[in-house]
Amino acid sequence: MNLIKDVWIPTLRFSGKSAEISPFEITSQIENDSDPIVSLNSPRPDFNGALLQFLTGLLQVVFPPENEIEWEDLFVNPPSPEILKEAMTKAESAFELFGDGSRFMQDTNLNEEDTIFDISALFIESPGENTIKLKKDFFIKRNSISRICEKCAGIGLFSFQTNSPSGGQGHLTSIRGGGPLTTFVTSKLKNPKKNSLWSILWLNVLPKSYFQVNGHKKIPFQSVFPWTNPKIEDLQSKGKTTTPQDLHPLSVYWSYPRRILLRKETENGVCDVCNRSSSVLVRSYHTRTYGLSYSEGGWIHPFSPYYKSKESWLPYHPQPGGILYHYWQTITLGKDQENQAALVIRRFLNRKIPGEQTSILTFGYDMDNMKARCWYESEIPFFNVPPDTIEKFEEQISQILNASAEVKKNLRQAVRNAWLDKKNDSKGDLTFLDVSFLKVTESPFYDLIRIVKETLISGITDLSTLKETWLNLLNESALKLFDQYADSGNFEFENIERIVNARRHLKTFNLGSKTRTTLGLIIPEKKSKRSKK
Repeated sequence: MNLIKDVWIPTLRFSGKSAEISPFEITSQIENDSDPIVSLNSPRPDFNGALLQFLTGLLQVVFPPENEIEWEDLFVNPPSPEILKEAMTKAESAFELFGDGSRFMQDTNLNEEDTIFDISALFIESPGENTIKLKKDFFIKRNSISRICEKCAGIGLFSFQTNSPSGGQGHLTSIRGGGPLTTFVTSKLKNPKKNSLWSILWLNVLPKSYFQVNGHKKIPFQSVFPWTNPKIEDLQSKGKTTTPQDLHPLSVYWSYPRRILLRKETENGVCDVCNRSSSVLVRSYHTRTYGLSYSEGGWIHPFSPYYKSKESWLPYHPQPGGILYHYWQTITLGKDQENQAALVIRRFLNRKIPGEQTSILTFGYDMDNMKARCWYESEIPFFNVPPDTIEKFEEQISQILNASAEVKKNLRQAVRNAWLDKKNDSKGDLTFLDVSFLKVTESPFYDLIRIVKETLISGITDLSTLKETWLNLLNESALKLFDQYADSGNFEFENIERIVNARRHLKTFNLGSKTRTTLGLIIPEKKSKRSKK
């Protein structure tokens, strides 16, 4: 099976019809808006996320625009499947899933003497050896996936290499660590048929100049797709770090930390992932430790936001509770000394698309070391702010978000004070309070920043009334959650005095000088007590 020329990608057309396509067919029936492909349709959400990255990375390698003018032209006038096929055929040999030559994202130096894992190990959520040994596979059972078809094997392999978590000594993480946060620009155009899969992919493709090395236009595929490089073992040694100088910059799209060789079996059966019959199944794979080690290699992936840690930039990862609005400024506007939005998003700030309603699709695994806690996926709004307003807008958003963080912290402390006396130093996990607070205030937050943007554009800079309203909403939301959780236990174990005091202090801190200063609001003068006569 070849992942370029064969049909294997599940999609949906505008009409609602399902269609399996090869990569170059992403623009099929897009001419005259007949029945374009509008979305991916995999049996798993992480497969859809992986396919978005697979297709965008492929376009970036074989069909990058020369400049912004060409990018804009191709956004409005997509290329035909024939044109894309001609471009993609150049890389066809790197995408053979089985065979005697190079095999897609696999190490053909492996043999029967290497360790064999069941195919379930290719799926991040599957229980590991220790979990099974201790009989802790309560929710996701062992042997849930025991055989898969070659189509699911192809995208499953790409998904695993892209999200690869730590897996013990020598089993290395992906180019962005385990379960990275991925951000994709999406845009809804006035004509719904224009909202095609092509438009989503192309919005996240960068001009060719971003990846040119010393002005060379010819791309050495052996450096882009490392599994095709006959000298790859020179980089696969213990203690060796792979840097952008060792490979072509475009290889950032093709993370290759694990040494894997799929074991193909010719037999009829039903795939445990897509539930379709197949004459080729994969039940296991060979593996060997120490693939490419990207740790501290200085890689910056175009799809991920980054934060500064000491002297290096590290990618963000989803955390318990999901991708909520406290990440909004980093994901959409981050460009300071501490945070950077994904390169594709920073580039989009300079692009103008008529009739757009832009949002950012975010997704990724929340990982606890090698254990997947949850797959998170959300779509957050994106606001194009004029250059002469952006600095003031960012300043106001920072204040609004910092105030939310302050009240969230107050709520957590208040509930703790209501539950426990000061002598009790129990270390309970109150993350659920943070998540509840953020979810309750998320919709008002997006409404507020939309109004802030419009107000600043109109020339009004005094936002004190808006921020007073926001502060009161934060306080009221925190008090409601406090009331919900503080006295939710058995009455005989509650301390009413402690609850009353904690609630009073919560309100005082929420509306106090610290939060008002954070929001840039005036602090009212304290009324002096009248002297007694």
